Amino acid sequence: MIYATGISFNENDVHDLKSIVQIKLESTEDETWTVDDEKIQGWYKKEAIHIWLKSKGEQGFKIKVKLSPYSELEAVESNGVKYVRAVADDTEKNNLLKLKAYTEQ
Repeated sequence: MIYATGISFNENDVHDLKSIVQIKLESTEDETWTVDDEKIQGWYKKEAIHIWLKSKGEQGFKIKVKLSPYSELEAVESNGVKYVRAVADDTEKNNLLKLKAYTEQ
């Protein structure tokens, strides 16, 4: 399984889904999906993750937020902005935004 474990924003940006710059991903030992023959591990641009989810989702590619209830990420687009979010549940705040936030350098 691939988990989202952190999110990054540019300094002084509003912390919402569209302004996320990168998402930190961690793969479990048994995960077989790779990028350029490398294990998925580290920081990736939200636009790249959007493309992966759109192009490989039907083949079983999934990413989950590493917080209970472990919501899956989904690719969305609004006014030309491509981003990802956790599938909605009964909480007010999107689970992706509950991950530890970092500031881009």
